[in-house]
Amino acid sequence: VSKCSSSMTVLYDTENFVSSEFIIDGIKYSYCDGNLGVNTIMWTKNDYIYILEAFFTKDELLKIAQTVE
Repeated sequence: VSKCSSSMTVLYDTENFVSSEFIIDGIKYSYCDGNLGVNTIMWTKNDYIYILEAFFTKDELLKIAQTVE
């Protein structure tokens, strides 16, 4: 999990990949099916931007993301 200040600009190319956005418990998540099985989920919480990239499914990444404080 990468964590950076929400005042930073995070650029992520979603043009060549299938991506979706959804809101759970007031938190907006962005998910991207990645290259070679590495998928990404990003969200903002408590003035930080979190990025999680792994060889996990969307549901698995979301479960992990929801445990990050």
